[in-house]
Amino acid sequence: MNRTCVCVLSGLVVGVACFGQGEAVEAEPEAYPFTEAQKANRYIKDFQRWAKADLGNIPMRDGVLCVGSSSMRGWKDIKTDLAPLKVIHRGFGGSTMGHVLVFKDFLLRYEAATILVYEGDNDLVSKKSKPQTFVNNCKAFCEAVFAVRSDTKVHFICAKPSPSRWHRWPAFCEGNAMLKAFCETDARLGFIDVSKGMLGEDGLPRAEIFKKDRLHMNRKGYEIWRDIVRAALIPEDSE
Repeated sequence: MNRTCVCVLSGLVVGVACFGQGEAVEAEPEAYPFTEAQKANRYIKDFQRWAKADLGNIPMRDGVLCVGSSSMRGWKDIKTDLAPLKVIHRGFGGSTMGHVLVFKDFLLRYEAATILVYEGDNDLVSKKSKPQTFVNNCKAFCEAVFAVRSDTKVHFICAKPSPSRWHRWPAFCEGNAMLKAFCETDARLGFIDVSKGMLGEDGLPRAEIFKKDRLHMNRKGYEIWRDIVRAALIPEDSE
């Protein structure tokens, strides 16, 4: 290759490099300004996905925000089960009430008229778990909710009985009793006891309403929830 060709090629390379620098693509702006603590949380991808889905289409203020762990996430038919309520489905598996608090600002931006919460399953499963800590987190969440919209109704579904966690049922019952007592202090709060429909005549969890893991519910289990939750959220349905 002669010297002239080398010079031409060198010029082209420099030109391309300069063009690339001049046309640098700006980073895509975040759909929601998550904090560093939230970005470091294990559930950040769930919330980033919801933030993108919400762009230009944040649900209306009269919606029902349904938040909680895998039992809430796995309620695939919740929108039809609770129709005509406008459901905002935000379940993230394995979560605790503490995780809900981490992302409370994101959740409260919906300014929902009603919030349906299912937590406790993972808060109370460990022998080191303290029911009071769980209930304190529920109280903190409600305080945050009412600071944003004072007329919001917050309903807590009790920590459910299941075959795989039956050994922790006494702790679940303690947490449920404390949560129920708290809910009775404010007319804006509600405690939804789904346990009676999930226990058989022998007082044990009904095996037929659970999946093979003996923890998560199948459709039969969610039909029980549907009927009990509808009666709480839409009282006229049960009249």
